[in-house]
Amino acid sequence: MTFEVPPPLRAFGIRLMEFARRTDAVSLLPELLASQWWELSRLEQLQQEKLGSLGRFCWDEVPFYRELFGDCGLAPQQALTDAALQRLPVLDKDVIRGAGSRLYSRSWRRWQPRRKSTSGSTGRPLNYYLDRPSHTYQWAHLWRGWQQVGYRPGDLYATLSGGSLVPEKVDLKQKIYLALSGALHLPSYHLTPSIMSGYVDLLQRRSVPFLYGYPSSLELFSRYVLDEWQPLPLQAVFTTSEGLSDRARETIEQAFACAVFDTYGCNDGGLYSFECDRHDGFHVGMESVLVEIVDDEGRRLPDGSVGNIVTTNLEIRAMPLLRYRTGDVGALERTPCACGRGLQRIVSLQGRERDFVLTPAGRKVHGAFFNHFDPFYTADWLERFQVYQPDRQTLILRLQVQRDPNEAERQIVLDALERGLGTMDFRLEFVDEMVLTRTGKFRVIISDVA
Repeated sequence: MTFEVPPPLRAFGIRLMEFARRTDAVSLLPELLASQWWELSRLEQLQQEKLGSLGRFCWDEVPFYRELFGDCGLAPQQALTDAALQRLPVLDKDVIRGAGSRLYSRSWRRWQPRRKSTSGSTGRPLNYYLDRPSHTYQWAHLWRGWQQVGYRPGDLYATLSGGSLVPEKVDLKQKIYLALSGALHLPSYHLTPSIMSGYVDLLQRRSVPFLYGYPSSLELFSRYVLDEWQPLPLQAVFTTSEGLSDRARETIEQAFACAVFDTYGCNDGGLYSFECDRHDGFHVGMESVLVEIVDDEGRRLPDGSVGNIVTTNLEIRAMPLLRYRTGDVGALERTPCACGRGLQRIVSLQGRERDFVLTPAGRKVHGAFFNHFDPFYTADWLERFQVYQPDRQTLILRLQVQRDPNEAERQIVLDALERGLGTMDFRLEFVDEMVLTRTGKFRVIISDVA
């Protein structure tokens, strides 16, 4: 059962959808469309004003920061300037878990928080909260990136994706939400020729102008379109969640006869950035986030130097995260972009590639399947996970646990794996330490299958 909001009602539909999800992005969007053309100095001044306000709020409202500011020698009356911010240590997921509710503001419920989960590249589930202000900016930044090619909130688009954008299966409530958003959901977990043929038919029949999804899934779909059909012209394709290779971009552009615009975001860090038509880095949503590039000790690096991406969400009030380490690596560029936007750009972005699992049936399953695998986020016994595929028939889940799960808890995991991946030899392996790469890095998915 699917729903469609007629074009004349889409503006009303998007407002209704915003009311349901508790955001105000439609109202905010005109401000961001204007401020992206400000000079860099004006945008940085806005950041400093918001940083000072956030610092005062954290001192008054958040127990964790009241203690941290004191430990770092910051006085109550001292404004949180850019220089003062650099005196704070970088936050990682372990610190956040240890802080627990001490990171919540005393008035956190007033900000209408929404519980979110992520594991990113760490393989350790992290629960955090986005509130109404930060969630509003997240959507407005997304729409601003799309607006450059004519998108308006409520316009029809399709998502070719897995769990981090839209779940594989949606219930009635989610179907209504997607319809109000103007979104057609095309699950990417089962991209068989027959399913992709149906997707092509749907895109043509509905005259869908925009496509949004994972580069790997879009590349696979694009190859099918080029091999079995004629190019299917669209207005634009937007990619997210993975690194976009030159080969993938070229293949997608050929299949859909339009430009591809990559995006880079980190919801837990309050970061959203987008490519413009010059495709020279990712324009940062400076109006709501301050981005730093730091070394492993948290010291800020000069512009153009590759290092750890650290963010401070300037709008969030329910659960502020100051100097949050995203787990990604890149460089920051402040020189003006040829497009004329004053926004800083993230360049030389690294660390977003996810591996795949190849099933016995030949399906190539996106790594986000595990980053949003529900049994891991509801299990109070799980500390960390890693996926290892030695051959096409076998999938080993390496698990660090706080306690041994009982048989029923183990079966929940195995059943969910079979539902999502089909029949394989699934093994749960309980370990004391995870396997690291030669350079000491952790990978969620390790595959020996070519």
